[in-house]
Amino acid sequence: MADSSNLIEVDASGAHVTFDGEALVIDRSRMSSIGVGVRHTRIPVGAIVDIDITDPTFQYKGSVRLSVNTENGPIPFPSGQDVFCSPYVFLFWRHREEVHRLVEAVRRAIPPEPTTVVEDQRGKSVFDKMTRNAVIAIFKPDKGPQYELTQTRLRHGADNEPLKGMTVDLKDGAPLQQRVTATRLLLLGPLALAAQKKSGGDSYIEFSGPGFHWASKVDLKQRDKAIRFAERVRSQIAKQQG
Repeated sequence: MADSSNLIEVDASGAHVTFDGEALVIDRSRMSSIGVGVRHTRIPVGAIVDIDITDPTFQYKGSVRLSVNTENGPIPFPSGQDVFCSPYVFLFWRHREEVHRLVEAVRRAIPPEPTTVVEDQRGKSVFDKMTRNAVIAIFKPDKGPQYELTQTRLRHGADNEPLKGMTVDLKDGAPLQQRVTATRLLLLGPLALAAQKKSGGDSYIEFSGPGFHWASKVDLKQRDKAIRFAERVRSQIAKQQG
């Protein structure tokens, strides 16, 4: 049980921060929570991997950043623009001594290895949601709807699938014809029949995942664009797997 006599409290910029030896708690004001996406963040000391502090300057607020352990493993210190919308950061102008005292108390309490995990609260701010939904790359095949890549999903016309677990391939027509089976015929629909009639000179870009398979013809003039788009999709898939 926490000892209330050891409670450290700090009025930070737009947040009230406490540490009782067992957990660091950040309670944000309504206005501050808009940028972060959550009003309350509680981090058990056993889930804290490390803590870092930067003092305020004449131009910039100081910041306290935490690296915490989640079910997907430890996450690093927030950096860049993430500092301003991360639930694992609080900013401050004043009370420098109290903030340093809190940080040192947390450092002393951090176990050699993280023993617990926290629910990852990142990605809940308005900025994060806009970024995740923003289109970062487009490929328009010779026929059919275009492909639109976002941070976490791939859109194909009215369809929309998560990148996690997706595979991407760019094939010549002949290998594609050889792999058209009865099952794939059901998945591809009319495109499967068209694929069977194509000569070996055609190329196809394919996207597959649980319960879906998309394939579109790529003519010679589009091949370089298709290669670049496929690599961009693979890069985003790798980020989802990490």
